[in-house]
Amino acid sequence: MKKRLLLIIAVLFCVLLLIATATACKDDGDTGENPGGDVIDNPGGDTGENPGDNPGGDTGENPGGDTGENPGGDVTENPEPEVYYTVTFDTQGGSAMASVEVKEGAVIGNVTLPTKQCAEFVGFAEDANGEVIWDIASDKVTGNITLYAIWEDAHTWEAWETVSEPTCTAEGMRKRICWVCGKEETESIPVTEHTWGAWETVTEPTCIAEGLRKHECAVCGDDETERIPALGHDFEEEYTVDVAPDCVTKGSESRHCTRCSMKGCADIYARYAVKKTPTVYLRSDTILQNGDMTMSITGKFAAVAAVFPRRQRTFTTNSNNANAVRLK
Repeated sequence: MKKRLLLIIAVLFCVLLLIATATACKDDGDTGENPGGDVIDNPGGDTGENPGDNPGGDTGENPGGDTGENPGGDVTENPEPEVYYTVTFDTQGGSAMASVEVKEGAVIGNVTLPTKQCAEFVGFAEDANGEVIWDIASDKVTGNITLYAIWEDAHTWEAWETVSEPTCTAEGMRKRICWVCGKEETESIPVTEHTWGAWETVTEPTCIAEGLRKHECAVCGDDETERIPALGHDFEEEYTVDVAPDCVTKGSESRHCTRCSMKGCADIYARYAVKKTPTVYLRSDTILQNGDMTMSITGKFAAVAAVFPRRQRTFTTNSNNANAVRLK
């Protein structure tokens, strides 16, 4: 636009310069003898040959001395025609809007916005889903276009009304109605929790095995099972003698479980353990007692050795008693 204006100004300047030059040349061409520019030989301006042809001495070709080509002396160009585009509005259920003609490159500007019952106007978009927003105050029109009105719901809802109650196994349903337009909206109600009864033991747990228990819903009859952890052993505080020691064999003891036959880790009875070969003095016709063992000696030392066949033993007489022997 600026280039076009500058071009017009330049042309006008050149035309004015040419007119000024032509005027100056005309002034220089007058002789001064005939200021009026008429021929002295024919003051009336007539040729005499045909007085009635041109009264007043005028030629009739250009009265007033003008060329007639550009009376004002200005040179003007024909401006290019302005382009307008049609903007159509789709209100998508709202009040109707008339289409408008907008000049190319201009914005739509102020228009009467649509209204819609139980809806709030958000704006315009180039698509019906509102993905490409159009700002009528800043976006410029470059072609024919249809704009779509975008709405948000603005219902005036009544209170929720329960249609069906939920249960342990099925959802319920409720609804509400807009008192302005009568639109109805429904919503599901989540299932309720089970009403469980008391736990019932199915299998008792043991020290090493899990048990099982279950309970049932008092409303729907559904049941639920749960494992019972193993109890683990419950060992007694006191040790029990499992094997009594004798003069040649160590004994053992353990703590027993109060719920099952499981024995704890066996501990050697230190006070009964045989740490060295015992010394035993015998007399003829005496009784030898050692722990839980009872022997009758009848006068022959070989009978004592037969009782302890696992060891090599020697018999010696006691210096204080000839009838006693020492057992190693």
